Formats: sequence, C-alpha cells, structure tokens
Amino acid sequence: MRHYLIVYTQMENSKEGEVIFMSERDFFLMYLPQIAELIVDCQQMTYEDYEQWKKETRESTPNEAMGFMEKIFVITDQYSGHQISA
Repeated sequence: MRHYLIVYTQMENSKEGEVIFMSERDFFLMYLPQIAELIVDCQQMTYEDYEQWKKETRESTPNEAMGFMEKIFVITDQYSGHQISA
C-alpha cells in the first residue's frame, strides 16, 4: 500500500501557465480530507509497515516538499497510534 501526497497541483480555475501561490496552511487545508484518509490507512498498518511507508515516502519526496511532509509525519505518528512515547 503506497501513499503519496500531491505537492504540485493544477488549479481548476487557473489560466494556462498561471502560477497560483498559497500558504502552507492553505495547502494543508486543501488536502485535509486526503490526510484524514491517510491516517485511517496508517492505523491499519503494522508498526513495521508504517515505518517502511515513511522511509519510502521520505525517499520519494522532493527536497522542496520535505518540510511539509515531516509535518504530515508528525500528524500521522500521533493519530495513527504509531507514535513512540517519550
């Protein structure tokens, strides 16, 4: 089971070649339903499968999006039940 967060998106109302800027918060809110689905999928993974998914995702995430993905990992760690207690 592989999951990828889409980092670049074509906006429906944008004109060809037009660049639309949005804040990280706006981007997060736009993809909140997909992030929620991701959490549910992660809850069904074993700890080993979850860690493997994170490793593969880190390897395939562009450097420009890594900071955002690390924030997503914090959320999936916390709400999937795979967070290691400190």
